[in-house]
Amino acid sequence: MIKISRVLDTGKLEVILEDFLGDAVDLSSLDQKDCLIIQDDHNKVIWLWKGRASAVRQKFMGAKKVQEVRARAGLNYTIQAIDGGEEPPAFVQLFHPRTSSITAAGRVLRNLAIQFDVSEEGICLPVPWNRERLFNADLTTIIIEEHTNSVWVVYGIYNGLVKRRKTLRLAEIFWEQGYVAGKVKVGRKFASIKEIDMGRVGKSPDMKKDLDILTNLYQLPYEKIEGEVVAIEIEQKTDKNHEERERAKREADEKARIEKLRKIVKVSNSLEIARMAAVLSMDEKLLWDKIFDWADQFGFRIEKDMVIFAQGNTAGFIDALDKQFSAWQDLEHEKEGKISVSSKVDTCPCPICGANIPVYTKECPACHEALKWD
Repeated sequence: MIKISRVLDTGKLEVILEDFLGDAVDLSSLDQKDCLIIQDDHNKVIWLWKGRASAVRQKFMGAKKVQEVRARAGLNYTIQAIDGGEEPPAFVQLFHPRTSSITAAGRVLRNLAIQFDVSEEGICLPVPWNRERLFNADLTTIIIEEHTNSVWVVYGIYNGLVKRRKTLRLAEIFWEQGYVAGKVKVGRKFASIKEIDMGRVGKSPDMKKDLDILTNLYQLPYEKIEGEVVAIEIEQKTDKNHEERERAKREADEKARIEKLRKIVKVSNSLEIARMAAVLSMDEKLLWDKIFDWADQFGFRIEKDMVIFAQGNTAGFIDALDKQFSAWQDLEHEKEGKISVSSKVDTCPCPICGANIPVYTKECPACHEALKWD
């Protein structure tokens, strides 16, 4: 949940909102003369929001008070200080809880929904997400969902006028306030209330069209979130933007490693192969498999477990290594090919030349002598 406190000139905190679910506040309505402390218990973040027109003293007291709030909340909370008008996406997300999120499995979850049966007394009972209940002649059903941003009312054939009126009043409450289940809130200020009378569907093309739209929602994959609330998965494939960001991050990491190696080679005539593998975050055994080909191609020497660059073409070597990393990226993404430092193969000295080599290798890559292991 979220708690918002205003920092007063006296240094005290004035709680202005507590335990709300995000959409109770319009981000644009925050007073730029205020300095606010916003405690987000879900993400373990405490925000210090400094309005553009807030006083220097307020900002100073806010910086002091936010430390006290963190001490009470727990040291596992982080502090983020931001200026009004420069709010990052993570902060904006607090006030727009219905935006999509990406699960660990890479699925894009959008749009919460919940279904209710309405009793004769006008009481709403949450029920499992089930299309078949819409066609039960004895039931009256309310569905609130964020995909079309609508509240649906489905009247079974055998439901009287009194029950229908009670149901519509309940639907109007949901339309205005949404529905809260635990820490999850389904909608607020829906676009419309749509009524479907199952006894008239065959006579009304518009009502038949609405029923088709509603029943199609039940064909989409969904995941139960809390209570009977479900999140409808509009897309099952990994979000393309997320995938592109991950690829860009991997490429940036590779470039940083290559650049680090470039600087080392520039100021040193030799480098341990184990050290090179660590710099490149790659498996030492894989580097041993490649290093002799590169040494031959670019004019290096291998002495024991060292690469001697001497007069070799180091610039060409770095460029070739950069291209090789690009070719490895897809394999790495599939858990094949290049392996991270955390997966290093055990090594030991060669019993003949002393070079550091992978355990149980049949031939020393340094002295090319055949080896036997007990």
